Amino acid sequence: SLAGAEPLHSQGVNGLLVTVAVLDTGYWKHPALDTTALGLSRVLAQYDAFNDTLDSNSLALLGLTSLGATADTDSSGHGTHVTGIMLNTQRSDDGRYFGIAPNANLVSVRAFDADGRGSYSSVIRGLDWIVKNKEAHRIRVLNLSFGATPRSHYWDDPLNRAVMKAWKAGIVVVA
Repeated sequence: SLAGAEPLHSQGVNGLLVTVAVLDTGYWKHPALDTTALGLSRVLAQYDAFNDTLDSNSLALLGLTSLGATADTDSSGHGTHVTGIMLNTQRSDDGRYFGIAPNANLVSVRAFDADGRGSYSSVIRGLDWIVKNKEAHRIRVLNLSFGATPRSHYWDDPLNRAVMKAWKAGIVVVA
């Protein structure tokens, strides 16, 4: 209710056919997050920007391995918390969804460790992967819930340039 999603939900706007990429500390399986409000699996890919790897479930969706369970990749909980705000399918006693977009799909990109530390290279690698895979996963929204002390002017900053590349690719960037 604080985000103003209830009027949208009543009009049928609930994230259906939208994929949200969350670049954060990863994803931890949870019944209210693993599937959409329609009961469909929502985790389309889990990319580890530290190691430049996809989890086995992501490879299975590409037909490269047999389908496995979604991996628990979040040692911190922050990425899962952020994902829960957006995609939670639980309902209140009067039927309202807890999540803003309970029918959206998810691409989880791990670029931060259990202590919330990341590097320019891990974040930029994650952003580049998201842009490269935008069409394959129908990524329309990118969430970046992190901050850092500026190290250069925004027009020179490689992280800012990577974010701008995502925006120019047509992805709505929420930071």
